[in-house]
Amino acid sequence: MKPISPLITSEFDKASLDVLSLIVNKPMQFKDYSESMVNVLAANFQDIARIVGIKEVLAIEYCYELAGMIIKEYPTFTAPELKIAVRMGVMGKYPNFDNNHYQQLSPQYISSMIVAYKTHRSNIYSKYKRVQDSIRRNEEPKKVSKKDMFYEGLSLVEAEYNDYIENPKDYMDSKFRTTQFKFIYDYLTKHKLIEPKTFDDDSEQKRYVVSWYRAIKNLKTTPRVYICGKYKIPLHNQ
Repeated sequence: MKPISPLITSEFDKASLDVLSLIVNKPMQFKDYSESMVNVLAANFQDIARIVGIKEVLAIEYCYELAGMIIKEYPTFTAPELKIAVRMGVMGKYPNFDNNHYQQLSPQYISSMIVAYKTHRSNIYSKYKRVQDSIRRNEEPKKVSKKDMFYEGLSLVEAEYNDYIENPKDYMDSKFRTTQFKFIYDYLTKHKLIEPKTFDDDSEQKRYVVSWYRAIKNLKTTPRVYICGKYKIPLHNQ
């Protein structure tokens, strides 16, 4: 696992650090599961039902069906995140979350937990970036090459694009990404990937950046492959 600087961890409580660790270390996503791992996920839904207070033991056939639906709907979600999402849900940690399952572990109930968790995760990620920026501002100035700056910026563009692909609607509805959108807009205009424009508000800038995401998706490529291919450079800093 990648270590997180104590300068960063000191700004988060234990529960938030659990989420941040998963953001940084990126566990295996549902879409990459083998058949045996899908079986384990399905069996876990019986435990989840017990934890949330459903009295009847779920039929394993239903658990397999539920696992298939969740994997299809949230292919980039992970089992460790699902565990935290459920724990936070039953502990009443999500604002405006209806924790009444009506004695049914329905796809809608699991989905609402995942969506609530992803909003929580987005808030933690935004704080993480703010803390990182604050630490950088307080550090001794150091020379960073244009090449390093290019690839660091590309990594952020790629991370944001992956979040968009995972759930475009949630991504568009997020109110916590203003700083990221401004950075990505500046990066794309600086490297002549989009035309500069004047915006009346932040939402217009967001839609403009997302329109570039859509174009990349329609090309069936990724930002890293597209940008590095355009400039005929390696995919990663060397």
